[in-house]
Amino acid sequence: MAWVAVISHYYPRYVIAVTTDLTVKYLKPITEGVLRAVARITHIKEPMALITAELRNKDNELIGASTMTYWVTPTDKTLNDVINELRSKA
Repeated sequence: MAWVAVISHYYPRYVIAVTTDLTVKYLKPITEGVLRAVARITHIKEPMALITAELRNKDNELIGASTMTYWVTPTDKTLNDVINELRSKA
C-alpha cells in the first residue's frame, strides 16, 4: 500500500485513490534478513499520480521495483464512510 504512505502525505485530506496501472519487477529472491521499502511520488498531475517503489535487502541490493499509477480525488469522507456507503448500495 505505497499510496497510503505517499499519497496521504501529499494530500493532507482524505482521498480516494484507484489503481490504474501496477507493474512489479522481481529482481532477486528474498533469502533472509530485514527488507527496506522506499516509495516516492515521481510525478503528479491531478488527477493522476505516479509512484515508484524499491525493495532492498540487508546488503542494500535492489531485489524488487514497482511503478504504480493512481487516479486520485480529494474527498471529505473517510475510507470507512466510503465503504459503508458502498455496502448500503449493494
